[in-house]
Amino acid sequence: MMKIEDLILLIVNPWVDDYVKEIRKRIPELKIITNHLLHEYDEEIDADVTDVDIILSFTPLVKSQPKIKQLKWFQSLAAGTNHIEASGVLTKDVILTNTAGVAGIGISEFVIAMMMAFMKKLPMMINNQKEKKWGFWRSGELFGKTLGILGLGNLGRPLAKSAKLGFDMNVVAFEPFMEEYEYADHIYKDLRPVLETSDFVVVTLPLTDETEELLNEDTLQWMKPSAYLFNVARGEIINRQALIKALKEKRIAGAGLDVFWGDVAQMQLSPDDELWNMENVIISPHTAWFSENYHIRAVDLFVKNLTKFKNGEPLINEVTW
Repeated sequence: MMKIEDLILLIVNPWVDDYVKEIRKRIPELKIITNHLLHEYDEEIDADVTDVDIILSFTPLVKSQPKIKQLKWFQSLAAGTNHIEASGVLTKDVILTNTAGVAGIGISEFVIAMMMAFMKKLPMMINNQKEKKWGFWRSGELFGKTLGILGLGNLGRPLAKSAKLGFDMNVVAFEPFMEEYEYADHIYKDLRPVLETSDFVVVTLPLTDETEELLNEDTLQWMKPSAYLFNVARGEIINRQALIKALKEKRIAGAGLDVFWGDVAQMQLSPDDELWNMENVIISPHTAWFSENYHIRAVDLFVKNLTKFKNGEPLINEVTW
């Protein structure tokens, strides 16, 4: 059995001080090297990382990682690890784990906030305030409306619970691999009944060959014209042009987008993208997951995994690739 004090942990991210503070509270004997970079495209870590055993990072360390003599474990700080696997710097003998489940609470609250923003007309309210414009309107409610969740995984389940317990919403879900869930009124194996009956549709599915462009020209037509679509998973699950067309033609009422198209590590909208100017769209720059307690929950997972790692046991959220 290995000893904690013999291990060296490398933590790399702009919020590294928060992670160090939490880890020091629980494992003061662990040796830690830190760096505030998010990625190493232009810069690289200046510390000696030769003897690092474990990496805690959002992104692959493309310049520094090859200098490590015997890396044993890479704990990704993100739920998705495609960008790490595709980097070419991680070898198959290194254990790769992700933080699936850590962002569930933050993302579910974020989705609720987006739904409330549309129902209570917050964008219009803010614009009116800037223009010193008085107005009066009737707002909508979440109470009693139907929430359709595409995927009852680590993101979908907390959202279903929040919607059911917090707003007494009717919750339906598209989930091929689950028969029932206590906070879902009905789980369908088919997509169509979920889209046809929901007032709000939220994408929380992983991106796979089966889910890529699951929402397209044909399937988006199943949604009600009064329904709103939210994506907090991956951009490629929705066909971009089909979404823009549906929004322009008012075939859906609006969309809240926290993810877009392209490499997740560099994902962003260009300044001239037409989505910016659509009044029925709320844009978030992939920050739904990033809440004030994210680092605490990530460290909770890391500490549990470190104990398992020390004891030679299988780790939580191991990625097979």
